[in-house]
Amino acid sequence: MHAPHAFTPWLVVGLLTGLTLAMMGLVELNAPALDPKPQFVATVGEEHITKDEYRDALQAVAADRRAPLDAATRAHVLDQLINERLLAQYGKALDLPLRAPRLRDALVDEVLEMIRVEAESEAFTAAELEAYLDAHPERFRGPDLLHVRAWYAADADAAQALAERLRAPSTQPPTANRAPLPDGLVPADTLRDYLGPEAVAAVATLQTGEVAPSLAAGQRFLVLQLKARQRADAPALAQVENAVRNALQRERAEALLAQRLEALRARYGVEIGDAQP
Repeated sequence: MHAPHAFTPWLVVGLLTGLTLAMMGLVELNAPALDPKPQFVATVGEEHITKDEYRDALQAVAADRRAPLDAATRAHVLDQLINERLLAQYGKALDLPLRAPRLRDALVDEVLEMIRVEAESEAFTAAELEAYLDAHPERFRGPDLLHVRAWYAADADAAQALAERLRAPSTQPPTANRAPLPDGLVPADTLRDYLGPEAVAAVATLQTGEVAPSLAAGQRFLVLQLKARQRADAPALAQVENAVRNALQRERAEALLAQRLEALRARYGVEIGDAQP
């Protein structure tokens, strides 16, 4: 528990939580309680301080002090919770969440986080994961295997001449000045280790037999030709289960957000004015 008059981020958290729940329609701030007295230790305006909240605050202070709390300290903890509620309600009355960009951004982030948590609250079955993978195999397929041949040329003109020679039909590739590469299909990461990321990017979109534009490689130039490409096999669910689950959760959160926004537009109304920049 913080000291009196210390305006800490806890005040912002309390303000944002109340506003977020009200904005999302997840709670009713003035919902009638069957028996409020046993549930609340204090009421501050329209908000209540619950027994659980008070208990958590006491436990936090006791853990920090490593000693039992006397009556005066317990009263001080409650008084501090009341002060926070008063300041939070005053902030709402001033319309700070809409007037202060920092609070508005924090409020939006809090709402989006609540939607994300809600989207993750219900687990997907193995059948749902398998069906999603079957419907979108390309999203989870590994990179293609590539068989690349590469040559070094002394200058740009020599590189251009070699590239034109390689593009000609029935041309036997030269054996001189070959770059040391595995002679066969390898992952792009292996090529990156040999030639660097620019070379991998240059061959990524090539069709079999095509030659990439030459690349500067120190004092020389590099000429690249794709000899063969093999698509990676579609992965089994066990190999990509976490990625599939994350994709499904992301889509569920996006759909939930769209539903919330549609409902909020209907609830509050949106009008586009003529004063456009």
